[in-house]
Order: sequence, then C-alpha cells, then structure tokens
Amino acid sequence: MLSISSASSKTQNVIFEIFTYFLLIMSNILPGVATIIFEKVDGSERVMVCTLNPEMLPDAQEKTDEAVASKQKEGKLTALPVYDVESDGWRSFCLSRLLKLNGEFVKYVD
Repeated sequence: MLSISSASSKTQNVIFEIFTYFLLIMSNILPGVATIIFEKVDGSERVMVCTLNPEMLPDAQEKTDEAVASKQKEGKLTALPVYDVESDGWRSFCLSRLLKLNGEFVKYVD
C-alpha cells in the first residue's frame, strides 16, 4: 500500500499542491454556480457556467453517476465532469487546462 508519508518530500509537496488546487475548484463549483474558462484540446478557449450542486443537477442520479464513471473508465482522472447549466447537459474539462475560475486566474501544478 502506498502512503503519502512514505513519499519523498518533493512528492508530498506536489500531492499537497494538486489537492489544494482540486479543493479550490470544488469549493467554487459544488455549492452553487461557477463560471470557468478553459483551453479546449483544439487550443480555443471555452467559457462555461457549471455546477456540481446536487440541488441543481438533473433528477436522474444515474446520469450523474454515468458521467463520472465514464471519465474514470477512460482513464481521464484529470478531467472533471460538471453540469453545464446553460447547455443543460454534462460536460467535462481537463483540470490542467483551466485558465480562470469565477474571474480569477488559476495555475495548475504539474
């Protein structure tokens, strides 16, 4: 079993920074609606108004579970599925391509 305490100091710092980055994103998206700007695979920028607030998600919980599970099956652990409130559907974005969160620049630590 791998534990964080057995990792090197540098690895622990990277894990901490990635975890902090993820918490920043989730603390903005989970409670309500967040506006994000990210770079798409083709290099263009996309603005999306999204949420993970259970009260704002579609009634079909199985669709929510499917959206998350499909990204896990694809091995895209850095892709976060979110509900696009303007397009009324599930979308995902790569965490490392996130540029702004609610108007604030963000930096991914790789």
